[in-house]
Amino acid sequence: SKFAFVPQIYDASPRVTTQALTLDVPLLMNKHIQGGWKYVTEETGEFFSDITDFKDSLRKILANAKEGRYHPRKWILEHE
Repeated sequence: SKFAFVPQIYDASPRVTTQALTLDVPLLMNKHIQGGWKYVTEETGEFFSDITDFKDSLRKILANAKEGRYHPRKWILEHE
């Protein structure tokens, strides 16, 4: 996958986030999520707030992933 999409806000810390990071897949996560936001850094993915900035965040994660700017597996192994 190019990225994992995490649009929910009421899941306190979705397991899919750490699973994706372990598989070296960056995250595109809703900024208003109740938990799990700690997993999104410059090395692991991007946030979006709502539909108004979703397209920009999507473009950014696709471009950065293509250029190899994310290192989610390395990050999760260093921080877990």
